[in-house]
Amino acid sequence: MDGAKGLRALMRERRFDNDGFADGLEVARGSNPKSATSMPSFTQKVAIIDIDASALATGPLSVWTNNGALHGTFKAGENVPAVENVSV
Repeated sequence: MDGAKGLRALMRERRFDNDGFADGLEVARGSNPKSATSMPSFTQKVAIIDIDASALATGPLSVWTNNGALHGTFKAGENVPAVENVSV
């Protein structure tokens, strides 16, 4: 699943258990969307996108893994970007 599709899934308004929370929100927050007694936790911030460039090898980057709540990958289109080392 790519990042955009994952975001659409998270924002979907389907409520399987009719507890008032969207199923995608429940999954992202660690609760069970099939149980009305399982409620999402809002005590911690949850990154929906978490990408880390520090371990990438230099060169073309056609796919970048998202380690956030949405999971999945970001895939380059026709113009594949390149990873470079930058000195500051």
